[in-house]
Parts: sequence; C-alpha cells; structure tokens
Amino acid sequence: MTDPATQGEDPLLEDILAGMRQQTIDENLDVNAQRQQLEELTAGFPPARGLEVASATLGGVSAERIVSGRVDGGVILFLHGGGYCIGSARSHRPMTSELIRDTHMELWALNYRLAPEDPFPAALDDAMAAWQGLLERGLDPARIGLAGASAGGGLVMALLLRLRDAGLPLPAAGACLSPWLDLDMLKDEGLPDSYEGDPMVTRKGLARMARLYLGDQSPQEPLASPVHGDLKGLPPVLIQVGGAELLLDDSLLLARRAREDGMPLEVQVWARMFHVWQGYFSMLPAAARAMDELRQFFIRHLRK
Repeated sequence: MTDPATQGEDPLLEDILAGMRQQTIDENLDVNAQRQQLEELTAGFPPARGLEVASATLGGVSAERIVSGRVDGGVILFLHGGGYCIGSARSHRPMTSELIRDTHMELWALNYRLAPEDPFPAALDDAMAAWQGLLERGLDPARIGLAGASAGGGLVMALLLRLRDAGLPLPAAGACLSPWLDLDMLKDEGLPDSYEGDPMVTRKGLARMARLYLGDQSPQEPLASPVHGDLKGLPPVLIQVGGAELLLDDSLLLARRAREDGMPLEVQVWARMFHVWQGYFSMLPAAARAMDELRQFFIRHLRK
C-alpha cells in the first residue's frame, strides 16, 4: 500500500472543493433528473485531443470506442461510475480519453444497463457480454485491461470474480478509481453522512442507490460487494483512492482481503484527495499525476 506524495500543496484544491459543493448531483432528485444533471455537469470538460471517438456496440451492449492513433498498445474496457443508477460513456469521456492519450491504445467505454430499470446483476451481465465481445474480436486477453471509476471500480472487481469462477480467460490487469466495493452503507450507523473533504458523495445518497441497484439481493453478495469475495487467482489490480474519501475504507478492506488471499493488489492512498478526483486532471496537479500513474500502469501490463 502506498501513499503518493502530493508534491506540495495543490493551490486550486480548496477552490475546486468549494465549487463542487455548489454543483454536486442533487440526491433528492429522481434518477432521470440526476442523469441529466450529471451529463450537464460533465459537458464542460473537453476530451483529450487527437483521439477518434465513435459510438459502437460490444457484445450487443452500447459503447463508445476511443482510439489513440495506431492501436498497438493494448485495449481497455472501461466501466463508468454513477452508483449503478446514473452516468454514461459520454459523461466519462474526458477521463477515458485522457487515460489513453498518447498510448496507442484502444478503449471501449460501456453503457451498461442502469438501475432501477435494470437492477443487479444487469450491469455485471453487460460487462460480461462486453468482455466476451472483445474475445470474439480475436483479441488476446493478455493485452486487455479493465478500468472503472466508483461503481465502475466495483464492477471491475465483480467482473474479475465472475470470469474466474466461470473458468474464462482473465485480463492482464485492472485499475479501480475510487471504487465502491461494499454496498452495505447502513452497517456503521455511527459514521457521519459525509466528509467535508469529499463533497462528491454521501452515505444517504449511496444507500439509496444501493437499494435501487440491489433490489431484494443482499448487500453482502460478493458480485455486488466484492469485499466479500474470494480474491484468489485474480490478476494484478491497482486501486487509487483519496485520503479524504467517504469510500476510503472500502479499498482498505479489500487490501486486507487481498493480502489474505494472495492477490497482487496495490492500493494508492492519495492524501487530501476526494472521490474520483482523477477527473479534474486539467485543473488539479495531483489528478494529472494520478492519471499518468494509471496510464503507465496499463502501458506496463498490456505491452508485455
């Protein structure tokens, strides 16, 4: 487990946090209104230049395909965040395009089905179908990586568990950005609903999304809450989590489980950072460094 140095204060951090407190997704809105609000909030973040972006389908699932020049550096399947209820490939396009900038990689960002219309395990079923779609295209699984943010990070771990249990080929590596790995948000009633340093999420908002996603399933189901899964036999995974995050304990718990099960997991705890701070790479030096760490992680694992 590492704690990357912030290399001094990020002078814009407090300004960014103040702005986020004014522009967070209203958790009192219904999910359709929240979806629209997220799309509007992320529309002002431009994607990286020099990339080709096209709508596509992968394994029968709607997706966005992003290509960085000639493709000889591997392929990433990206699973977006949004509590399994909101978010899209489009809302995460600035992040996904930055992730493969100058890498000669190909990235598929999945529009998996969302709750409450399609509760668990619909998102996981779509991720599984997309993985099989990549294999049907003749791609070598040793040149494929998984990446996901927030709920998408939890979905990365759930997909790895399902692939292993099904005896299917595993990807070379996975990366989880501020992952949501434990959907039992009500188990520690003594914890505060939110942290001042993390205006992105609240326990109340996450608990609502967990109920919508899980339906009548238990929050201890490992394919919904991977902290309860057996992690043996999984490929290398990098987790980046903020030191000020409400979901920090999710990653720390998974790290303990990984050590017990012998899984090659690295957890980077970035001091003072908030939930999915990596998306602020154009404004926040720590976010730009985090994105570069992720980029280099995939370059190492997918170019072998």
